[in-house]
Amino acid sequence: MIAQNIDSATPEPQDAVVIDIEDSTTTNTELQLTSLQNGVPINAKPQLKRVDTATYKRPSLDFLQDTKDAMEVFFSQCVPLYKHALDGNWQAAKHILDANPALKTAAIAPGWPTVLHVAAGTNHYHFVEELLNILDNDAIQLQDKKGNTAFCFVAAAGNWRIAELMLKRNILLPTVKGGDGMTPLHFAALQGRCPMACKLYPMTKEMFDDEDWELLFFTCIKTCNYHLALKMVRDRKELAFARDGNNGEEKKGGIALHLLAQNQKPLDSCCHCHQHQIPVKINPGMKQHVFLQLVNFLWNTLLENIDSKSKILDIISEPSHLLFDAAEVGNFGFLSELISAYPSLIWEVDSRNRSIIHTAVLNRHASIYNLIHEIGSIKDIIVTFAGEEDENTLLHLAAKLAPPSQLELVSGAAFQMSLEISWFEVLPF
Repeated sequence: MIAQNIDSATPEPQDAVVIDIEDSTTTNTELQLTSLQNGVPINAKPQLKRVDTATYKRPSLDFLQDTKDAMEVFFSQCVPLYKHALDGNWQAAKHILDANPALKTAAIAPGWPTVLHVAAGTNHYHFVEELLNILDNDAIQLQDKKGNTAFCFVAAAGNWRIAELMLKRNILLPTVKGGDGMTPLHFAALQGRCPMACKLYPMTKEMFDDEDWELLFFTCIKTCNYHLALKMVRDRKELAFARDGNNGEEKKGGIALHLLAQNQKPLDSCCHCHQHQIPVKINPGMKQHVFLQLVNFLWNTLLENIDSKSKILDIISEPSHLLFDAAEVGNFGFLSELISAYPSLIWEVDSRNRSIIHTAVLNRHASIYNLIHEIGSIKDIIVTFAGEEDENTLLHLAAKLAPPSQLELVSGAAFQMSLEISWFEVLPF
């Protein structure tokens, strides 16, 4: 759901840009059109040569008026036309449009969508293709009540074939901002449309200001579009230091590594664009996954640009310590990347004097606990750590009942007890 509260004021004119086009994939989504109608925000802007500013183009509101004649047309023609666009029934829709050509450029529902807005968001390629043949260029640029063009709906639906049809008619569509000043690239990113976002990115990135870069970057991480996030931080390394979710608040959010540390399913990605993967050296025994490539690049960017350990620790410890965030959720790949590049992190302790190994035992994450076998004699010191508040060692923590999320991995009390006992058997005492 990407609806947002945006007032109905006419949007300001925006810069337009000439762009290039590539090929990509499609997704079949009978998108939640009602939600999109209520507003689909996103933020971005295209590349190459700037041209004159585009102005807001509103559809005709004749059939939404509170008059007898308008209501008669609305119920007899607008409502059926809307349904035919949703269903992809071109023949029925064409019959209505032929009878009343004014409907081509008219709003056919309260949110001011045109028939192109409706069809574009439902992935009916043939319907859109035929409709474009009878629309002029001005009709293709019409914006709904939130300022969104039909191309914003296409981007959110992730259908590149339909996007190409529209771009052939008007190459500037990716530059037209919608609700909250957002462009089609952000629509695609918010909906997790990885191929669409990757295609629109080179068309828009030259127009970004700092806020645009950061908004899109963190959106990509939150929607698991790690391919585009990696591409962005390679283009603009300062994103590795950016903090999320400030929004005028006094306390800033974490850096990208904080978000990645808290990911309980780090190897889930919204797309599998293998051609975009860039080979990097990662942990032995682990496949080259774009999540780990992103963690590796972000971490090395921090290390290369910060000259003291205290500054690094300050960055990764606010608003929370990302090492312990990762240990708590069992994000082994993340921790392994950081520790392999900066081994002394294994000595870090939290406010209770617990190491990440202690946190792993407490939360029953065996993969992280197994790091203890790779750190040599240091393990003899770590296993004897006792918390300052409760003086608990690893053995004490293993004696505590596992979190419900871990106990539920095994069915039956007997098996759960057996699993708990096994933790005592592997502890190095």
